[in-house]
Amino acid sequence: MILTVVAGMWGLTQAMSFAGQATIIDSTTLEVADQRVSLWGVRSPTPEDTCLADEPGRCEQNAVDELTALTENKDVRCEAFGPGVSGAVMGRCQARWTECYGHTCTDVWRDLGGELIAQGFALQAWEQSGGAFDGQERTARDARLGVWGLSRRP
Repeated sequence: MILTVVAGMWGLTQAMSFAGQATIIDSTTLEVADQRVSLWGVRSPTPEDTCLADEPGRCEQNAVDELTALTENKDVRCEAFGPGVSGAVMGRCQARWTECYGHTCTDVWRDLGGELIAQGFALQAWEQSGGAFDGQERTARDARLGVWGLSRRP
């Protein structure tokens, strides 16, 4: 429903979908099927942010590393619904993971923005998400993960 509302704000009648392997551009931007996508509802850490005991600037690189790990050798599908920044479209992307329990394996699609936020590698951009990632952000904040491990709160 959120996608429909946001798409309507740009006069789009339906979201544009595409899939493929991902190339990471920065901590909140990836390229899939020759289309650059800015992850909707996600705010990247700034170069000045420090995650836990890391050096300044490392927090942003940690986010790039995590997004790479989430998408490496995975099928990625995206739904774009409006203009992003620097020629990208704004959208939500998921990566397919295979999770096995005992002898049973299941494909699970993980929302990349939600994963970054839940692990403390990014913050929720509330002005876009309207609180869609509140649960993930609360998880990271309560566990003091990533940017939430800072003595100065983001």
